Amino acid sequence: MGNNEPSTKKVKVFSILAGKIKNCHKEFFDILRNRIENLEEARTVDESDIILVFCSIVSRAGTDIDAALKNSVYPTDKLAVLVVLHHTFDPEKTVPDSRRCVNRTDILTVDCLFCEDTGLLKCQKNSDAYDKTVYWLIQQGAKIGITISPCQNKSSSFTDVFSSFLPLRGRWE
Repeated sequence: MGNNEPSTKKVKVFSILAGKIKNCHKEFFDILRNRIENLEEARTVDESDIILVFCSIVSRAGTDIDAALKNSVYPTDKLAVLVVLHHTFDPEKTVPDSRRCVNRTDILTVDCLFCEDTGLLKCQKNSDAYDKTVYWLIQQGAKIGITISPCQNKSSSFTDVFSSFLPLRGRWE
């Protein structure tokens, strides 16, 4: 290699879209890529290691989720995350836990809030979904031999809130 940095294989992600979701899939992937250093987009399902299935809720959650999963054909040896998108303008909206609608144990289900006009909302529900997805991918990847490397120079969402206060710290020390 020539340097002391360990080589990390790229982990490829393919997105499957079910419904009108604006660019939420790109936003979600970019957020994951900012937290996991060795992610890149795959052009096909076959070349991917991870599948992200995006499902917007249009009528009833159970019906829409079932349709998205039935229409999403991918090999079961790949890690899969179902991102359920709930349309709202309210970043504090409470939505039902979509995991109850999924009877599969081989897939992670997370709920996100979005608006058709602006994309993913900046809210705690979405931050929790990103954190849960990264943690699950690292855990599950290790089980099947995929190394998923979290970014070392990125702080967690919890510390991001407090990082703006750091310049003030020196005044009292």
